[in-house]
Amino acid sequence: MDSENELGRLIVKFREKKGMNQKAFSEKINISQPVLSRWENGSRQPAYHNIEAICRCFDISVKEFLSGEMKPYYRIKRRLMINRIIIAILIVAILSILAFLMIPRYRMIDKPEYVSTDFGSTLLIKVYPVFRYADDTAAEYSKKLADKYRKTAEADAIQIDVFKSAKDTDDPDDLHMSSVYLLNVVTDYE
Repeated sequence: MDSENELGRLIVKFREKKGMNQKAFSEKINISQPVLSRWENGSRQPAYHNIEAICRCFDISVKEFLSGEMKPYYRIKRRLMINRIIIAILIVAILSILAFLMIPRYRMIDKPEYVSTDFGSTLLIKVYPVFRYADDTAAEYSKKLADKYRKTAEADAIQIDVFKSAKDTDDPDDLHMSSVYLLNVVTDYE
């Protein structure tokens, strides 16, 4: 502080920025109005604990107060930044969950091919689970896939083989489920 009255001028400056009169401010920091008046005119200096009370009232640090800069929005900006980070993390988490739910659980191994079977010309489609599991959705996915190809297939039947993985589609032990669709009739072999 350059002069004895500099601290008093800072108190007046911050008090007026807050729009408070001496009476309201002195009540807020638990001192009498004449004591505050003496601090502001420079005839007395506040003790350190009183400076801390003044800073709490203005929501600033002692360093900010003594430098003459009022930065109460620093805390608000910091809180806003933390909230934005939390919101961004939540958005990423929600989008990740949605992406997981929207990814098809099964994928085709090869392009569908026409083969001759006991049913006549058959469109053979081989699929595998993306996440290495085959649950009740295998039958549902097979039906959807058969409905999709039924409109364009030039075959007497559609056979959909669901494998446990995409590694070995020629191994019968790797076959999880085989569905043959004939004129809206479903036959399952395991």
